[in-house]
Amino acid sequence: MHRFPTKEALFFASAQRFREVSPRPRLADDDTEQPLEELKEACRVLLRHSLNPRTIGFFRVAIGVAERVVGLSEFILDWDNENALQIQKIVLKAQRKRVFERHSAASIATAVIGVMVSNPINRALLGDAQFKDEHLTDLYFSQMWAIFLSMA
Repeated sequence: MHRFPTKEALFFASAQRFREVSPRPRLADDDTEQPLEELKEACRVLLRHSLNPRTIGFFRVAIGVAERVVGLSEFILDWDNENALQIQKIVLKAQRKRVFERHSAASIATAVIGVMVSNPINRALLGDAQFKDEHLTDLYFSQMWAIFLSMA
């Protein structure tokens, strides 16, 4: 607290640090990669990060103070939006290779954020045992990935 004038400033600094250290879905520099593999890896990165104990701890604190710290929720939601934009870029590359032609890049990105970030974080915050067991987490990933494959 000695470095920050208020608790709110401390929370914003924590949120900024969270965003800085959070891994981002990687966009390959060229079109040589398989588009589905690129999206699959992005989904894995997001799910792993979402279930990281530090991420869960950060969200637990953020939820507790969000009502008192004006703007913190929007600041954190921007993280989802940044990830969604990166996913959209990956999907647009896939669409150039005739994958996901029946869906908008935005709808695929929204689905990815929902099933690889929001749902796992919410369930982990509630203590869902599925996300404490690596095998069950892998099973969840496989089931969700099967949905994306059906959309491709």
